[in-house]
Amino acid sequence: MKLPDEGLLMNVLIHKLQSRDAGILRIFLKSIYLLSAVGVGVGCFYSFMFFIFNIGGGFISSDNKPAAFGVAALAVVGTIVFLLLGRLIYNSNSYIGPSIVIIVVTAILTLPVVDVANNVIGTYQTHRAKPYVESYMNDLKTGLVEKIAPLEFDYNESKTETLRYWSNNGHDIWIKLRKKNETLTSEDLNNVINALPSAKYKVRVFIYYKSFKEYPNDQYSIDFTVRNSPTVPPYCNSDDFEHNLCDFVIGK
Repeated sequence: MKLPDEGLLMNVLIHKLQSRDAGILRIFLKSIYLLSAVGVGVGCFYSFMFFIFNIGGGFISSDNKPAAFGVAALAVVGTIVFLLLGRLIYNSNSYIGPSIVIIVVTAILTLPVVDVANNVIGTYQTHRAKPYVESYMNDLKTGLVEKIAPLEFDYNESKTETLRYWSNNGHDIWIKLRKKNETLTSEDLNNVINALPSAKYKVRVFIYYKSFKEYPNDQYSIDFTVRNSPTVPPYCNSDDFEHNLCDFVIGK
């Protein structure tokens, strides 16, 4: 019986191994391609949002039509190129349907997924900050009241609103103060700024005082950021235009 040629057997074996490796590589590329469709869907979503917010028409949209149409065109061209690239991998049109479905579904689900992710991150950040915020508020409750009289420190509202809006307010500690039916003076502001202990987060102060003559149920207010570092930009906002209290705060 004649044995097969060893060289022929080796060539057959190499061919089979190459065919198997090529098959594995093609499966890998197909998987990567479909996963990439998710990225294309996310890109289409953000392109659509950019288009909406820059097409003009007022409300929340800016008038930046060249950029809006440029991004929209880039998204369309990019999607077409992506689909054409799939033709090189699949050697058929069978991939088009699943790819388009993945892109569309991803674009639709991007906003709720991002929203859920932000909520989870915000909850975690608030949970981490809560012990420090509560400790800081307790220190104010015992050491601030006498130094800022006749202003009153609203402990409950300060703590509650700081934690409630922690992930939305830039991680600021909110201090709520009130002065009943009296004009706020620069001396009051000076007492508050000097009495507040330093904090590892930015401190924002809200003071409500004297009622409007025309609207007795509404009060004047001022809110400002305590600059505990030279790198913190000055911020102050007030509806009491007569006394220009923000000039004093920013000058501190």
